[in-house]
Amino acid sequence: MGERPGDPGEDPMVASAYAVNFVKGFRGGNKSRVGDVFWEKTLLEGDDDDDESDDLMLSACGMHFNVMKYRYITSDCDAVTAVFGSHHYAKNPEDAVADVLKAGTDIDCGAFLYRHTLSAIEQGKVQEEDLGGALLILFSVQLRFGLFNGDPLKGRYGRLGPQDVCNSEHKKLALEAGYCAS
Repeated sequence: MGERPGDPGEDPMVASAYAVNFVKGFRGGNKSRVGDVFWEKTLLEGDDDDDESDDLMLSACGMHFNVMKYRYITSDCDAVTAVFGSHHYAKNPEDAVADVLKAGTDIDCGAFLYRHTLSAIEQGKVQEEDLGGALLILFSVQLRFGLFNGDPLKGRYGRLGPQDVCNSEHKKLALEAGYCAS
């Protein structure tokens, strides 16, 4: 008996082609509006058997989309919070802020830095100069996405509001995605 075909993700070349095409599809026709996440590694899982495949996918996307020109480090949502919270790496929120900024995190997908950076500065754990590089990257990314082009209210996202969050169209799409995934 032969081995049944595996998941396409088990073949590094196929996975690389999927990754490049996924990013193309995700971007649609407007690549200036989307930040691409090429690779996410959850270190706590300790799953290192995919390193070769992951490296190949990252390299394929990196070469195709020239990521080295526009690189920055962003956290998973709540990852910075976890440095203090669930991982207990830092003793307090201000230490966590100092640790992640000194480690090179530029953008926090979450509100942890927003809530605790001023306190970290006031306690002397972070200098205002430590924020310069991160702020430069943050605003560079926002400029590339066109967030400051012209009158923001006339832009594509200028009139988004609470009515656009969790509306019936979005709920229907989420339900459909859930059915497709199961």
